[in-house]
Amino acid sequence: MGTQSRYEIIQSTLAARWTFRLDKVCGNIGQLVATKNDGVTWESMVIMGLPKCLYDGKIRYQLFTSGLSARHTYLLNTESGKTWQVRAIKDLQGNESNAWFLFDE
Repeated sequence: MGTQSRYEIIQSTLAARWTFRLDKVCGNIGQLVATKNDGVTWESMVIMGLPKCLYDGKIRYQLFTSGLSARHTYLLNTESGKTWQVRAIKDLQGNESNAWFLFDE
């Protein structure tokens, strides 16, 4: 894979459900999910406090997944050092999904 590619797929060694598509320029992340038709798609994830994208093509983000635990999955802004951690959240109906939360500073 070229170092200049905008998108990258990252999969945890723990489970296929921890498969992500990272936009390395803007920091947007999609999680692999099943569709009602037995297909697959990328579901956009909420990323709290993600800066507005600069569409200059410069790579600013990378994703790290640990082989120890899914909670050790991090999004890093390689310029600022800001880091997000993936965590489960529930909506008002009790449905669970995953979102990215900025580290405490």
